Amino acid sequence: MLFYFTATGNSLYVAKRLDPRCISIAQAIHYDPQPYQDAQIGIVCPVHAQQIPELVSTFLHDAHFDTPYFYMILTYGSHYGKAPQQAFELALRLGINPAYINAVMMADSFLPAADIEKEMAADKHISAQIDAIRTDLNARRRFILPPDAQDEPERCMRPDAKRTMFVISEDCIGCGICRKICPMDRFTIQAQKSQYDPKGCIACMACIHACPMNAIQLTIPEKKRNARYRNAHITLCELIEANDQHPYKKDMHDEEEKR
Repeated sequence: MLFYFTATGNSLYVAKRLDPRCISIAQAIHYDPQPYQDAQIGIVCPVHAQQIPELVSTFLHDAHFDTPYFYMILTYGSHYGKAPQQAFELALRLGINPAYINAVMMADSFLPAADIEKEMAADKHISAQIDAIRTDLNARRRFILPPDAQDEPERCMRPDAKRTMFVISEDCIGCGICRKICPMDRFTIQAQKSQYDPKGCIACMACIHACPMNAIQLTIPEKKRNARYRNAHITLCELIEANDQHPYKKDMHDEEEKR
């Protein structure tokens, strides 16, 4: 059993390579509480600001895992910092004993620091990294990746940064992609224009990378303005299917109507 969280498709690509039946965390958080039981249970997620995403932390806190072999695979662009150690310590605090934590270097999509064109052209031997991890998992190897020697404080956001991180320009056409791809449901469409509510935003940047008009912009400088990224092996429809929160809102509305 394998769960994943994805914003640009990198983690979904790794998860699909490891287990085609992988389950989206953005969808699993709506499931009725139940123990997940399997011979192996894993998490694949990106490193955000050198930490695991808040949504993944919430899922780990709320879920119960019954397995002799729990593992985590982190995807990152340049440096993962202390994210493996942070994930390990969080899991221990929640009563989870990780047997294996490793990372896969992929295209960096952090717009303030990454040259997206160079990242997409670079050969980071991703398939070889995934194959090596699959071999480890099949052998039930026990391993916790040590912290990265190089820290990048510029990638660590202030707690209040997310409240002013995005602006929506007049180029917005109200297509609703941002609303569908946001795992935290922070967008609404009003008068054919997208409206962003920063409360609860986890700054995954799924919205900004997916906007077809580049109408969602950062309020901090970007390395290359209007350069956007999606994993070449993952479609926009797959990302929406992974993150869209509105089927659950419809179900909740239908339940309320029945009452």
